[in-house]
Amino acid sequence: LILVLINPWQALWFSIFTVVLQMSDSNIIKPLVFKDAVGLSSLWVLVSIIVGARIGGIAGMLLAIPVTGIIAFLLEDFTRAQLAKRGIEDTGIPDDDLTQKNQRKDLQKLLRQRKKARLKAEKSDK
Repeated sequence: LILVLINPWQALWFSIFTVVLQMSDSNIIKPLVFKDAVGLSSLWVLVSIIVGARIGGIAGMLLAIPVTGIIAFLLEDFTRAQLAKRGIEDTGIPDDDLTQKNQRKDLQKLLRQRKKARLKAEKSDK
C-alpha cells in the first residue's frame, strides 16, 4: 500500500510479479514437488487439487492429494492382484520405460563396439 503512494507504476509491476509468482508456484512447482512425495504424476496432483477445491473448498484442497494417493495405491494393488490371478507377470515398469531401457542398452552396446573398433584401428595404425 505504501508503494502505491510512493511509485504507482512500481506497485503495478510488483503486483503483476506477485501474481505470476503465485500462479507458477501453484500450477508448476507444487505439482512437481508433490509428484515425488506421493508418487503421482504432476497432472493428477493438479487435477486432484482442482477437484478437491471444487468439492470441499480449502479443506478439499488439503485432503485432495492424500486421497488421490490412496486411491491410486488401491487401484494399483487391485490391478496387480488381477494380473496375478490371470498369471500375467507385472514387471512394475511401463512398456515405454522398458522400450527406453532396451534402447539405452542397444546404444551402450553400439558405443562399446565403436570404441573397440576405434582402439583396434589405432593399434593397427601404429
